Amino acid sequence: MRLTSGEKFRVMKHLKNTGSLLIHDRPLDNHNILDIKIGPLRGFITSLKDRGFVEEFYVWNHSYVLTTDSGITWLNEELDIPDVIEEGQIIENVEQKAEIVN
Repeated sequence: MRLTSGEKFRVMKHLKNTGSLLIHDRPLDNHNILDIKIGPLRGFITSLKDRGFVEEFYVWNHSYVLTTDSGITWLNEELDIPDVIEEGQIIENVEQKAEIVN
């Protein structure tokens, strides 16, 4: 089973925000934070690891996944979320939404 686009987005957003992910070695359970089945999550992490975007360290039934520099760059491009939101951008967005509602 594979992850849905929404689940992939949650994983990528979590990796971008924290830079790391802890995965317990229980493939039938859900991940505590992301609420995603661990089996498909491991497949997605393996894909990211094969492309060099994350490093995985396995210790006593736990995998520690750390984002690499190239992974951070890829996540920024893929998610297209600005690191800093300026005050003017927020005001413009609120004004645009107000115009649509009115």
